[in-house]
Amino acid sequence: MNHAPLELALRLLRAESSGNFPQAWPQLTMLLPHLLAAVDHARFIDPTDDTAVLLGRAAHCLHIQGHLAQARELMERALTIAETLYGLDHPERASRLSYLALIVSSLNLPDSAQPMAEQALAITEKTFGPDHPNVAVCLHTLATIVEDRNDLPAAMSIAERALAIIEAHYGSDHPSVSIYLNKVAIILTNLDQAETALPLAERSLAIAEAAHTVDHYLVGACDNVLAIVLADLDRLEAALPFSERALAAAQATFGADHPSVATLRDNLALLGRAGNGLNKDIVGGEGGGGAGGEVEADQGGGGG
Repeated sequence: MNHAPLELALRLLRAESSGNFPQAWPQLTMLLPHLLAAVDHARFIDPTDDTAVLLGRAAHCLHIQGHLAQARELMERALTIAETLYGLDHPERASRLSYLALIVSSLNLPDSAQPMAEQALAITEKTFGPDHPNVAVCLHTLATIVEDRNDLPAAMSIAERALAIIEAHYGSDHPSVSIYLNKVAIILTNLDQAETALPLAERSLAIAEAAHTVDHYLVGACDNVLAIVLADLDRLEAALPFSERALAAAQATFGADHPSVATLRDNLALLGRAGNGLNKDIVGGEGGGGAGGEVEADQGGGGG
């Protein structure tokens, strides 16, 4: 059977689905049905890097949309291809393993996810050294999973190391720093240290605002974190406008029907009713652990 047309389609879809998040998000969601069809047909040809990249991008999109079981299935396929093409100790495998761990933890299976994340971190450290930004991405994922296991002191130590690597590599005012500051601020708040978290959340927002407009998803994620910290300090009136801005940014990025938008809408309603029980997830922020912001490199693996 002639597989050349399918192989060409995979290459074209790889080119069309690349780009920076969140600018690439509308294009990626529009292409998702085509990605899913292509990778389904790709089962019948030899595994290729194009197939692995498209599986990773489709899984990334489905994960953000909240379709976790399907995202896990696709990322497991991407991981298997990476292992076949590159071996067990290659950074391409580590990248996919790290993102798979994040998906598995999102399925309320952090105990299963943590060994995957630790293995991905070990491979990445061995490949790039302990102070590389790719190591920080793996640490960010591991901190999220350890936090999901409610081991907050350990999560804090991991998140602080990730932040230090990013600041040393990019500088203290780089937009990527905001992602890592947000993680530390949320863990501190969950440790009942919101007073300590507040200046970190404020600094994170200032960095994001200096780089982006107020409707950018990163600014919205920082708004959300600051609102959570302020609400934990019972400063509800101060928290409200940041919660409103976070909701507006999420709607601008993802649309009104996205699960993150529903979470932020619930948080805003809770603030209006006294602020108890806010969801402390970093809405819109976990998927952006990759410092470059590339959809393809956002822990989903695969170069352009």
